[in-house]
Amino acid sequence: MNNHSISVIVLSHNPYTKKNGCIEAALYSLMNQKNITFQIIVINNSSSEEDTEKLINFINQEKSSNPIQLINCNACVAKARNIGVMHAVGDLIIFTEEDMIHIDDLSIFKIDKIAIKNTYGYGAIRLWTKIDWFEKNINEIASHIKMKNFKIFYENSGLPDPSIRNKNTAKYLVRSFIGNFGFIKKIAFQQLNGFPEQFMGYSLEDDAFSFFCYLELGKPTILQDISVIHISHSINKSSYEDYIRNLKIYSDILNFHGYKSFHIGDLLYPEHKTDRPILE
Repeated sequence: MNNHSISVIVLSHNPYTKKNGCIEAALYSLMNQKNITFQIIVINNSSSEEDTEKLINFINQEKSSNPIQLINCNACVAKARNIGVMHAVGDLIIFTEEDMIHIDDLSIFKIDKIAIKNTYGYGAIRLWTKIDWFEKNINEIASHIKMKNFKIFYENSGLPDPSIRNKNTAKYLVRSFIGNFGFIKKIAFQQLNGFPEQFMGYSLEDDAFSFFCYLELGKPTILQDISVIHISHSINKSSYEDYIRNLKIYSDILNFHGYKSFHIGDLLYPEHKTDRPILE
């Protein structure tokens, strides 16, 4: 029995042409969750007609005790997540993405219990598949997905690949951020006015929202007893361009509030104690 009404928001963009349909695995892993009921909202953001049609067909053919609602929009990542919350019926919001596999079939159940005494949290253990593994083995993987057998993902995952990620920041990718797998109570989310919408693409909007959460709500609950698997994809040039552009926006937000740094890594890894403050 649920302690909260729950809405799980799955962000997606061209999930078939860009990511070989891995959203099906992500949604199967949500439909496979045990001992809990929840609403699934898929935010189909700026996707092509071809991708949208495939996604609609998949959702329509799958029977799930947890209903899936598809919302089409054309917005920045932050606004797309905010639109998802606008359609959420739950008082507990869980964010995830199209390439995140919930290998633990009790992960939503566990978050429901954690949220009884905690307002928000993130930092689940995040393993990564080998680069291009999903694309090269899609036919074999598809048969496992349809049987809801996710062991194959666990067998082909590990730490983030530093060859496709910044070597200095790859260590922070071993834990999830709030946007790719985290939770917050809806009333708190609304009080914070959601994700700041001035960011473009995927980059630092998570950090900015986590900064506001920390300012207003204190330290997050770290989901260190829950594991997820992120399907690795190559990083294109536009992603790096988004990061450079968003870094200025992020710095301006910190400076406006009187800070130069928000050490989110120290929150993600409380076991690695340091003497420096979270905010400097």
